[in-house]
Amino acid sequence: MKKLVLGMLVSLLATPVFAESQGSIDLVLGKSTHEADYDSMQFLSESDTAITIRGSYAITPYIGVELGYSDHGEVDTSYVDGFGDFITDKFSVTSLNLGLKGTIPLDDKFSLNARLGMSDWSMDIEEKDSSFPGITFQYEEDGTDMYYGIGLQFQATPQLRIGVEYTKTSLEPSDSDVNYDITHSALSLGYTF
Repeated sequence: MKKLVLGMLVSLLATPVFAESQGSIDLVLGKSTHEADYDSMQFLSESDTAITIRGSYAITPYIGVELGYSDHGEVDTSYVDGFGDFITDKFSVTSLNLGLKGTIPLDDKFSLNARLGMSDWSMDIEEKDSSFPGITFQYEEDGTDMYYGIGLQFQATPQLRIGVEYTKTSLEPSDSDVNYDITHSALSLGYTF
């Protein structure tokens, strides 16, 4: 079985070596949903508009390397903490993403793709606490975590493609026990040069 998988992988990589590799750029616009929980209690589930600019280089017709910048938007939530204080938090997240894109052609116009990579993210947090009126606390968190996604794209012309995609990044802030997930449902417009 291992030899079969290895043989298929080598065939996938070696067959298109003679094909011309291509670079491309994508503009991705969609809805970013932020969900967070602490000790299994959800305290955030909000959405905002998100935008990604992504460049890619096709190593083969089936595998490419991608580098992108994402602004995941800004969301806020309010809740009463364990001391009875009213808390308002505002979260803003951006990321620099590096990963691989695998493409499976369905026909000469449509293809499925999958993405897997690392996201170097930064989160800005503004918090207001009713026990400290007039004061805004500001925090920053950052880290590097994995992202993955799936998509469908339509090759409108040899240079222009349109797609839909879904991506998920699970952020693990280092200084807290908060689980923070960002899902991105989006439309993409790509140009190959």
